[in-house]
Amino acid sequence: MKKITLLLLGLIFVSCSNDDSADSDANTSKLVSITKNYYSNNFFTSSEKLSFNDDKLIKIQYSDGSYENYQYNNNLVSNIKKFTADDSLYWTLTYLYNTDGKIVEIERTPGPTNTEVQTTAKFSFLYNANRILINAVYTPGDTLTYELILDQNNKIINEKWLSINGNTVTDQFYITNTFANGNLSASLLENYIGPTNNISYTYNNVKNDFDYYQLLFGTHWKNNKCLDLFKNVLSVRGNLETTSEYLVVSSTHVHNNGSENNSYSYTFNEKNKIAKEILVRSSTFLPVFRSETIYEYR
Repeated sequence: MKKITLLLLGLIFVSCSNDDSADSDANTSKLVSITKNYYSNNFFTSSEKLSFNDDKLIKIQYSDGSYENYQYNNNLVSNIKKFTADDSLYWTLTYLYNTDGKIVEIERTPGPTNTEVQTTAKFSFLYNANRILINAVYTPGDTLTYELILDQNNKIINEKWLSINGNTVTDQFYITNTFANGNLSASLLENYIGPTNNISYTYNNVKNDFDYYQLLFGTHWKNNKCLDLFKNVLSVRGNLETTSEYLVVSSTHVHNNGSENNSYSYTFNEKNKIAKEILVRSSTFLPVFRSETIYEYR
């Protein structure tokens, strides 16, 4: 009996030691780069390469020669500068956070020689229980007020316009998101001038621990990532599936003009880190789109 007990203890010790070793290997496996290649009907169209240092994104290089540089403060991205291929400053994004690490302000300022985007945009975020109120000011341009509603798990379940230049919006831009098991299962766009849109999603059983945005935005990276989309367009629609608890494997987008189907596949390395992600999008009215994302570690 004593020998059996000692043998079991030995096996447990070896198992724990191996687990510790695996964890140690995983912790020392740093992300070096992410390369994204894009294709239309199997013809290469563009690419981008994201470079990391100590697991922090420091640069995105685009195939047209333009690039972005990233800076951090307290391990949160604080400043992004985009440059054209001839090294002219195109725009600057500045991020401010509260003491809890939630984004409270994003400002986009055009560069001095930027003739395409000459508008300064400032987005302010006010957190109140299960509500995020967004105020967007474009100079020159409009002032917009927007609202997000969160559920008890801090997931964004509703999005809608409130006002434009102080005038209440009647034909509201309104989105309803449905979650199940921590995953976005459906997203519906309604009550808006234009076609109704409905998207449904399915997932595998692999935890979503690979999105590089968590390296930019810390503890609150999921909602911070969604708010980050406001630098380009005032909606988080089409982004929430990447903040689900598990990896998305397919989605179907149905609207009045037709439908789109996305399928995702993943490859993992010997340390169970994601090595490749392939997205294929088929549509009833657009060419087949494919993206290939390759992860490199050291």
